[in-house]
Amino acid sequence: MRNSIRTLLCGLVVFGLAAGNGYAQQTITLHGASQFNDDHAFTKALVKFEQLVKQYYGKPINFVLHKNSELGLEKDYFAFMNQGISVDYAIVSPAHMSTFSKAAPFIDAPFLFRDLNHWNKVLDADIL
Repeated sequence: MRNSIRTLLCGLVVFGLAAGNGYAQQTITLHGASQFNDDHAFTKALVKFEQLVKQYYGKPINFVLHKNSELGLEKDYFAFMNQGISVDYAIVSPAHMSTFSKAAPFIDAPFLFRDLNHWNKVLDADIL
């Protein structure tokens, strides 16, 4: 009986060690897209996003930023993100999101609001 328990415990320890290897931190690779070159504000913002994620995420992560419309245009990026293919992050105009959210066009009209509090009040009002 003791040998059976000892064998069972040894088996569980070996299984636990083997299973623990499967949970080692694997590097995540995210693909971004910009239809602009390195000098454009959107591309610079995406590069800054990558830097901040690497700084604060605390786990292995890589970024591949496809620039100069390599993967299409903004509307394509948004479609790819919705389908879970090709693109994981991008800056996309709210106009391309309006088919999925009625509130998206409001984000495109910043001059209608007095300040940030007014902006938040309108967006939180559930007017749609």
